Amino acid sequence: MINALELVSISDFALSIVCLFLAGLSLGNGKTNKSPDTYLGFFIIFIGLSAFMGGLNHGFFEPLDQSYYPKLLTYIFAAGGTFCIFNYTIKVFTKGKVANILTIISYVQLIGFVLATFYIDDFILVIGNYAPILFFFFIMNFINFKRGKREQYFSLFFLIIFTGSFVQITKISISDLINNSTLFHSIVLIGYLILYAGIRQKKSSNR
Repeated sequence: MINALELVSISDFALSIVCLFLAGLSLGNGKTNKSPDTYLGFFIIFIGLSAFMGGLNHGFFEPLDQSYYPKLLTYIFAAGGTFCIFNYTIKVFTKGKVANILTIISYVQLIGFVLATFYIDDFILVIGNYAPILFFFFIMNFINFKRGKREQYFSLFFLIIFTGSFVQITKISISDLINNSTLFHSIVLIGYLILYAGIRQKKSSNR
């Protein structure tokens, strides 16, 4: 019989497998790789790597009370994903000086977060790092909601990630076995499937 921590690890690995598979599909098309959408492919890769390290941590290192380094890598990979989706949003929806300023901010944010992870050991730091960027991503896609299915999928993706993050922060659990972390992984997995559906719109459109 598995325990709650082992189930968290399994759900992390499941999320990782799905994300890395979707990233391969996203980056496997030449046209997509020549567009800003390539940032979304790398975003999913980093999330997959973050989930993989989370699975290793919960499944192997946390029971041994040796979580520091695997958790550090989990956070840093998540920061890499945040950096990628931030730059996608910048390149697609902004131009000129605004784009240049936001690009500089994205690098400052990445460096600042990585430094902070050495001193703050709390997943709320990860959520605090990606939440404003995903909100920016959502707002820009929502403004262009009527432009096409891609923006609609991306807007729905944000709402699902927001729901998962809310579950994680408020520690909503179904039972002693299925805790908030397992629920979080299960919810956001659906979100990444929807994000990939949005990315596929690039392959079927000329814009």
